[in-house]
Amino acid sequence: MSGFLRILILTPGALPQISGNAVTAERWRRGLAGLGHEVRVVASEDLAPAELSGCARAFRPQLLHAHHAFKSGRLVLAADLAHLPVVVSPAGTDLSLDLPDPDRGAVVRQALQRAGRIVVQSEDAARQVGEALPGLRERIVAVPKSLATLGDEPWDLRRACGVGPEELLFLHPAGVRPVKGNLEVLGELVELQRRRPRVRAVFLGPALDPVYAARFEAAVDAAPFAHWLPGVSPNRMPAAYRAADVVLNASRAEGLANVLLEAAEAGVPVLASDIPSNRWAVGGEAGGAPGGLLYDPGAPGGFLRQALRLVDEPPLREALSRAALERARRLPRPEQEASALAAVYRSVLGSGAVARTG
Repeated sequence: MSGFLRILILTPGALPQISGNAVTAERWRRGLAGLGHEVRVVASEDLAPAELSGCARAFRPQLLHAHHAFKSGRLVLAADLAHLPVVVSPAGTDLSLDLPDPDRGAVVRQALQRAGRIVVQSEDAARQVGEALPGLRERIVAVPKSLATLGDEPWDLRRACGVGPEELLFLHPAGVRPVKGNLEVLGELVELQRRRPRVRAVFLGPALDPVYAARFEAAVDAAPFAHWLPGVSPNRMPAAYRAADVVLNASRAEGLANVLLEAAEAGVPVLASDIPSNRWAVGGEAGGAPGGLLYDPGAPGGFLRQALRLVDEPPLREALSRAALERARRLPRPEQEASALAAVYRSVLGSGAVARTG
């Protein structure tokens, strides 16, 4: 099948909301539009099934791409979309947190069964889907993730937060919710800063869980060395990375985190939780030099030991920075990712089949 496509992308959050899902969907939209395809992005959060059905009737897409098997997939299953081919890209939380849950896992499985193709962006995601639903292995397609910033607005993060040039800045870019470990990593940084007073911390990301965010805000207020900026535009993120000495990822579950690739492009070493997708993002290909350090979130003192190394060993930070830059240079370009996605869409449309649950 040739020619331009009409694609509806359904994602938990869409711009102007600031989230990893929103940035991913916008990267896909821009890449596909650059190839001539017509793409509309719709946020599934707070959307009713009838609203999604109405959107599909108005836009008349050839295919729907549901990003996040639980949050977007349950809406697809409930809407009047039986005629429409579907591609699903599961998120890290789908596979690590939702699949083991009896109720949420049932929705994830049904959404993946509904998909003509299942797009994954890490080897670990492919393995988890294949193990959970071995009958769907032939539908799994790997589309390597590209690196694409949404702008590069000048911004002095250090000045905005009162961080001096001689101080060491740990940056944690993530929406504030339990799976991202914002509160827990702040607790670790409190002990780090007690031992190394020149450490400063900045958290960037919106409040996505009100109860957890209220606890986090109170903890930040009690830590004078830390700042939380919840509404930073994606256009300012490249400048934020360049201002940091270390980028943090404390997630309990991830797909392939945008922030780790964005940190690599800026040449900033990372300290990340030792979960499968983070191992690949930090370590890169077998035999390649790592662009950061990993820590076991379940091991007491694990974070602190690695953080102290990053504070106390400037040559280590410099070596990790060089490796990160080299890793970023080998990532696919946005147009390559978009071309791979379009090929997946065409394979589904060319098959003439609409996958069913069951």
